[in-house]
Parts: sequence; structure tokens; C-alpha cells
Amino acid sequence: MAALALYDLRLMQPPLRSLVPDLVLMEILILGSLLLKADFLLSCVALFALVWIRQGVNYRRFAEAAALVAVPLLVAFALFRNPNESYGFARHLSEQYGRPGLLARLFLPVHPKAFVSGMGTVSVPLFLVALVVLGLRRRLSYLLLFTSWVFLTMGYWFMQPTDDARHYLPDAVPIAFAIGWLLTVLPGKRYVP
Repeated sequence: MAALALYDLRLMQPPLRSLVPDLVLMEILILGSLLLKADFLLSCVALFALVWIRQGVNYRRFAEAAALVAVPLLVAFALFRNPNESYGFARHLSEQYGRPGLLARLFLPVHPKAFVSGMGTVSVPLFLVALVVLGLRRRLSYLLLFTSWVFLTMGYWFMQPTDDARHYLPDAVPIAFAIGWLLTVLPGKRYVP
């Protein structure tokens, strides 16, 4: 989360300011997340959503975001060859697609239960309401950020037969932000603690 906040600040800073310390700190934070749990890399799609929101389609910024994702992955690849770490995750990701029965896995009953268990029974419908309200209010940049961040992780885990509530931990951040935003636009919001 801190890495994403730093990247957002970096996109809004004037170009004359030296941003090398911020970029190095971001790399350390992303690498730390990746070493703790390799599938946190899926949440790095939020970097690309932030580029789109702040800069439009700017290929130089997209290249920067790609480097910020690739460098920690390469370092993790060099440090760990354990199947539970980045190398195993990357190999599993490449082998996973193209297997027979892939689409059938989308409809396994384990997925909705795991997602709701991980996010909370009330959070999921509130998140969906927040997305609808964002669309109706034409807040497309927020809509892009929240949906790309959440649905990439969901899409990956919905393809896995061993889905579990803990896999949705990275999604808790955008879901909480979307619900928080929804609460700020409610009529009579001063009565909502």
C-alpha cells in the first residue's frame, strides 16, 4: 500500500525533483511484499491503473511501472527457488493456462464462499454498490483502479481449484477504499460514524 501511495505521489510530482529515493523505497516495499507472498505480485496491476488515471496513456510511465514490477520479481527469482516463492509462482502461472477444464474451474462452489469469507458478508455487496455509484457519477478513474486491482486477483484465484479466503487479502485494500468512498457520498453522511 505504501509503495502504491509513493507511486501515486511520483506521478504527480514535477519532473525536476529527484525521485530516485522514492523509487528505490518503492522497490524495497514491493520486493518485501513479494518475498512474503509471491501472489501479491497480482496487486501490482494497480501501478498501471494509477498511470492511466494520472497520466493517461503515457508509454514512458507504463514502462516505469513495468520496471517497478519486474525488478523485484527478478530479485525474488534469484533469491528463492522454493515452489512457495516467486519462481514457483511464476512457473505455476505459466503452466496453469491452457490446461483442460480451465473454464469449468470458474464455476466451482468454493470461489464465492472463499471470497465472501475473506472479505466479509456485507463488504462484497457494498463494494458492488460502490462500483455502480462510481459508474453513475462518472468517476471512471476510481472505477478503473478498484476494478482492475480486485478483479485480476479474483480472476487468477477463480482459476485455481484450491481457492481459499486468504488469497483475497490483497483485495481488502481497494474494497475498503471503495466502501469508504461510498460512505462519504451518502446523503446524511454526517450521521454515519
